[in-house]
Amino acid sequence: CATMDPSSATVPKRTSSDPSSTAQYHYEYSFKFPDSLQRASRCLIALSGLDTRNNAVHRAIWDEFNGGKRNKKPIAYKNVPADHWYPKSSESKLTYEDYVPKGILKSSWMAKHTEELPAVVSFFFDMDWADTQWLERQTECVSKIQVIRSALQKRTTEIVIVLIQSTPPQPVADGSPASERAANLCMLCEIPRLNLYVLPFTDRPQGFIVRLEEAFYEKALSYYAGRIKTVRAHKDLLSKQSHQLVAIRHQFKIAFFTELKQEPSAALKLYRAAYNTLLSSLVMSEDLIMQFKMVAGFINYRICRLSFSAEEPVNTIEQFRRHVDRFAKETGPGRLAYEHAEWMSRQFSAFADLFSECVKRGLTAIQTQHPGVYYHHAALYALERKTLCLRLCRESALKAPSPLPNPPLPDMQYFGQRPWRKDLDEMQVTSAELKLDCIKIMQAIAYNVQHSWQIIPLLNNAIYHFKYFKSGRMTVYLKVLMGQEYYHIMEYEKSLILLRSVTELYRREQWWTLLRGILHTIIRCSYILGRVEEYFITAFEMIGMYIQLSKDEKMRIQKNLDAVFFSGHAPSPEPGVERNALEAAQDLWTNLTRTDQNMEFTVQASSIASCVECKSEFASPSFSADSAVQLTVHFWSSAPMPLVLSSIAVLFHQEEYNQWCFMEEEVTLEPSVVKSLHFSFPALYSSVGESLEVHAVKAVFGRKGVAMATLVWSNGRSEQFSLPLPDIKWDQVPLSIATQIQPHESKVDLSVEHRQPALLGEYYPVRVALRNREAGPSYDLSIHLTLREVLDETNPSASLFECVPPPSSEEQKGSQSLELLPPKLDPGERFEKTVYLWSNAPGVRELLVECFSSTKCKVQEDWEDIVHSCSKEELVTLKTIRPFEVTYKCLDRSLREVKSLHWDCPFLLVTDVLCISPWQLLITGSHFSLHKVVSQVGPSYSQVSEVELCKEDRASECHCFSVSSRPGEHLTSIAIGSYTLHWRRSSDPESCVHTTSIPLSPMPLKHLPFSVTTDIPPCGRLKKVLPVSYAVHNKTIFVQEFEAKMVASEAFMFSGKRLTRFRILPSSSHTLTFNLYPLATGHNLLPRLELSFLREPKPSDDIISSLLPHSVFIEPTSVSPSEVRQPLE
Repeated sequence: CATMDPSSATVPKRTSSDPSSTAQYHYEYSFKFPDSLQRASRCLIALSGLDTRNNAVHRAIWDEFNGGKRNKKPIAYKNVPADHWYPKSSESKLTYEDYVPKGILKSSWMAKHTEELPAVVSFFFDMDWADTQWLERQTECVSKIQVIRSALQKRTTEIVIVLIQSTPPQPVADGSPASERAANLCMLCEIPRLNLYVLPFTDRPQGFIVRLEEAFYEKALSYYAGRIKTVRAHKDLLSKQSHQLVAIRHQFKIAFFTELKQEPSAALKLYRAAYNTLLSSLVMSEDLIMQFKMVAGFINYRICRLSFSAEEPVNTIEQFRRHVDRFAKETGPGRLAYEHAEWMSRQFSAFADLFSECVKRGLTAIQTQHPGVYYHHAALYALERKTLCLRLCRESALKAPSPLPNPPLPDMQYFGQRPWRKDLDEMQVTSAELKLDCIKIMQAIAYNVQHSWQIIPLLNNAIYHFKYFKSGRMTVYLKVLMGQEYYHIMEYEKSLILLRSVTELYRREQWWTLLRGILHTIIRCSYILGRVEEYFITAFEMIGMYIQLSKDEKMRIQKNLDAVFFSGHAPSPEPGVERNALEAAQDLWTNLTRTDQNMEFTVQASSIASCVECKSEFASPSFSADSAVQLTVHFWSSAPMPLVLSSIAVLFHQEEYNQWCFMEEEVTLEPSVVKSLHFSFPALYSSVGESLEVHAVKAVFGRKGVAMATLVWSNGRSEQFSLPLPDIKWDQVPLSIATQIQPHESKVDLSVEHRQPALLGEYYPVRVALRNREAGPSYDLSIHLTLREVLDETNPSASLFECVPPPSSEEQKGSQSLELLPPKLDPGERFEKTVYLWSNAPGVRELLVECFSSTKCKVQEDWEDIVHSCSKEELVTLKTIRPFEVTYKCLDRSLREVKSLHWDCPFLLVTDVLCISPWQLLITGSHFSLHKVVSQVGPSYSQVSEVELCKEDRASECHCFSVSSRPGEHLTSIAIGSYTLHWRRSSDPESCVHTTSIPLSPMPLKHLPFSVTTDIPPCGRLKKVLPVSYAVHNKTIFVQEFEAKMVASEAFMFSGKRLTRFRILPSSSHTLTFNLYPLATGHNLLPRLELSFLREPKPSDDIISSLLPHSVFIEPTSVSPSEVRQPLE
C-alpha cells in the first residue's frame, strides 16, 4: 500500500469528499453494530406525567432521576407523555409446527427493548391526601392510567403511580381517610397496593428518590425475569430439525434479557451457548450466510464485552480469534465479496473499541497485543473492501441511473437479510432476475461510498496505539496508508504533511522502492497545492540515482525544474493528477511564476537523497600559521542532464573565514562527472591551536528574480548511502571537513643538559640553552621552568634555584617554577643559563621547560607580514637518589652490640657509610649533633675526612659517647642526635659542598644502681704479671652490699681474693685488685668477675657482664739471639 499509485485507480467522478453527502442508506450501514448492542445493558424505565418545561418541581424530579450525583443503578430513564404510543405487541404463538422463519433476528428487536419498550412505567401525578378536589383529581389520574394501559397493549410492563405531594410526610394509619383514599385509588386504577408511592417534594427529596429508584429497579428485574420465562416457554415449543433459526433467535433473546436483568455471568454462559448453537446450525447458503455472520458477530461482541468486564482478556482474545478464523473464508457471493471484507472490518473495529475501553479502565496491554493491532486489521479489511468495490462494482456504477432512486433498496426486516429475500421465508425460491437487479443496485451503492472516510479513522486509532507502544516502523507504515487515503479524497494538504513526515525514515533505512511510491504522491500534492519548496525537494530527489525511474521521466522532471527556476514558466502537469484538480493547479502555477513573489527558500541537501553529492577536502590534516590553507569542494551530479548552480559558498564554524571561499559565477555539473573547486586562504592568528571545520557548503539553484533554492550541505558533505555510484570513483574521493591550525613552528632551538641521576641534598645543575635559527630576530623571549612531582603533586619535595645560595643564607628559598627572560636573539645567536634543582626526598620528577618567542613571517608576497607568537617545550624526567646508605650500631666496651644505654656508662657508636651513587664522591668531613645529655668521650674529629668513595665503597668510623646524668632528668629513651656528612662530586672540584644528615633513632635509656670501671693495660706479655683493678661505684643514696667472685680462666693464673663481700657507702666506691699471670698468647678470655648485688632491685647478669672487659691481647715474650737454636749440621 505504501507504493500504491493513485493514478491506477481511475474512477467515475464522485459527488463530494464529504461523507455526509454520499448515499447513506439503511442497507449501506447494515453491517454496522447497532447502538443498542454496543451500549451497556441498563433497565429501561419510563417516567410519565412530568411536565419538565412548565413545572419546576417536575423538572427537579426529572433532573434528580436522570442526572443526580449519586451511585445510580444501571437504569436508563425515559421521559414520555401519558399518551405515548409503545411498540405494538406481536401475537403470541401457541405452536411452531407450521411456522417458517424468514430470518434469525429482527433488526428492530434490540432497539425496541433498550430504547422503546420500558420494563416499568411510572406515572407521576400531583395530588395530596387532603386535596379538596380529591374526586376530580382521582378521576383524572384513573383516566391517565387507562391511556397508558391501552398504549402498552396488554404487555407485562409494570405500571406504578407516584403521587407528588407538597405536604410533609406523615404516617398513614389503617382506617384513616388517607388509607381509604389510597385503597380506592389502587382499585380504580387496577394496580396493586404496592405499586402506589408517595413523593413528598421537600427541600431535600434525594432520599425519597433513592428509595423510589430502588423500588423501580426491583420491579424492572422482575419484568425481565418474566420475559425470560416467556421466551423459554416459546423455545420449548421448537423443533430442533425445522426451527434452527428460531432456536438461535430465542437463545439470543434469553441471553439479552438476562444481561438486562444484570446477571452478567449467567448472560455470558447463555451467549456462548447461543454462539455454539449458531455454529452447529450454520447453513452455507448465499441467501442465509450473511444473516448467520451478522448474528454471530453480535453474539461474539456481547461475549467479548462481558469477558472484558469479567477481567478475562486472554479468554476474550481467544474467543475473538476463533470467531474471525471461523468466518474468514465465508465470503458469500463472489460479486458481493466486498461485503465480507466490510463485515470483517466491522468485527475487528468493534473488538478494538472494546479492547481500547478496557485499557482505559486499567488493563495492561503489551506491544504484541494492544488495540492498535486490531484497528490495523480493520483498516486492512476496509482497504480490501475498497479495492474489491473498485474492481467489482465499476460496471454496475456506470450503468446505474443517476441519481439512484431514494431509497434504492427497501429496509430489511432482519439483520443480514438480502434485499431479494424480503418477505420470503427460507422455503421460498428467489427470483433470479430480482436477485441480479438487487446485486447491481448494491454494487452501485457500494461504489459511490467514500471508503476513505471509514479507513482514515481506523488508521488514526491504530497510529495512536502503535505510537504509545513505541512501534516506530509500524507507525510510519500506517501514516503512509493514511496519507494515500487523504490523497484519494483530495485532502492534499493532509496527505502532503503525513507523507513528508515519513520520508526521513525511508531514506535512513534506504527503502528506495517504497520511497519512490511516496515521492510520486508527494510531487502530485505539491503540484496541485502550488508548493514550490516541496515540489523542488521532491523533484531533486526523483532525478537522482537513488530513485529508480526511466530516463525520460527524470528528464521531464528536470526540465520542469529548469522552467520554474531559470525561465519563470509553469511546470508541465504531473501524470496521474485528477482532472478536476489539474486546471486549478495550472492556474495556480501560472500566477506563481508571473507575479513578483519572492520564491527563495533553503533546502537541507544533506538530509535528502539529493541528485547532487558534495564533499569537502582539506589538503592536509593540519596547516601551519605561516602557510596558506588549501580547501577543495567536490560536486557530483546524478541528474540525467547538465545541472547549473548559480553560486557557491563555503561557511566555517569560525565566521572570519567566510569571506574567502565563495564563487559568484555559474558552475555547470555534467552528469556523472566530478567537479572540483579549489580555494586558498591564509590561516588567521586567532584560530591558532584550534580546529578549522567546514560548517556548511551552500549552492544556489536558480536565478535571482525568478526562483532560487539554496542547497545546504551541513558539515560540507552529503548523506552517505550504501547504493554504489555507477561508472565513477566518487567513493574514492577523499573527505576531510576539518583541519588543525598549528602555530608557527619555532626555529629557536631549545636544549636542556644535565647528568642524572640527581643526588639527594645536592644542588643539581640543569643547563638551558637557546639558539635562534629564524630568518629574523626573535624577541619577547621567555623561558618557563615548571617542576612537578610524578606520584604526589600535592606534596612537593623539590625546588628550583637560579643560583646556589650561600650556606649561611636562609632568606633565599626555591620555588616550583622559574621564569627566565633572555634578551633579543639575532639569527644564529645563543643564550645559556644554569638553574639548580634541590630535593629533600628521593623520587622521580618532571621538569617542563617552555620557551616563548615572537617573530615576523611572510606567507605570500601579496599578503602582509604576520607576527607569530610561537613556543617550544621539552619535558625532562629527573630521578633523584640517595648518595649514601648509612647504618650504625651501639657497642659496649667489649665491642658487643647493645639494645639499650645506661646512665654514665660509656658506649661506642659505629657508623657505616655505603656509597650508592653512580658518581665518585669525596667526603670532606663529618660530625655528630648530640643530645644535650650525650657527650663524646675522647677527642672529636672526623675519621672519614677526605675519603673518596666509588659506588659500593664503604667508610666507617667509631666514636665513644656517654650519657651523663643530670639532676631532674628522668628520661627512659634518648635520641642520640644526628650524623652529618659533608660531600661533593669528585669530578667537579669547583662544586659546592653538600650536606647529608642522618637522624639517629632513639635508644632505650636505663638507670643502674652501680657502675664498674676497669683499669687494665691494653695488652700483656706472656708470663709477665698483668695487674688488673675493678672499681665498683655506689650510685644510690643507700649503703649497698656486694659479693665478688673471681672465676678462673685457662689462659691465666691470678692472685687476689677469690671470693669477698664488701659494703659501699652512698656515692663511694670500692676497688678490687688482682694480679694476672698469662699462660698463652693471643686474644685470651680474662678470669670472669661475678658481682652479686645483695639488695633489691637486682640488675641482670647481662647488664653486669656488659660493664666488664672479657678479653685481652697477650704478646709473646721477646727472644734473645743467643737463645735461638742453631740448625743441625
